[in-house]
Amino acid sequence: MSLEKGVSETNTFERIERLATIGTLAEETAENLAEALKLFIRLRLRQQLSGEQQSNYIDVSALPSSERDLLRHGLHVVKKFKESLAYHYHVRD
Repeated sequence: MSLEKGVSETNTFERIERLATIGTLAEETAENLAEALKLFIRLRLRQQLSGEQQSNYIDVSALPSSERDLLRHGLHVVKKFKESLAYHYHVRD
């Protein structure tokens, strides 16, 4: 989307914000995507800093139920966005 719209920002959060500003993304979608990304980064970083696992995998069983709910919601947001991209660009998995 960024390439298609000529968005030059390289930071993902700035790209999302810019796409919302120019009307490519709905404001609510942009906010949800940014919040989901923040959550994914925070969970991964916390796990990596704990020294338990040095990978991008998140041990969901170690999360409190409130964070599992947030993660579930974030994954739902990303899935819906991915579906809209697939529809827009006529691609399938």
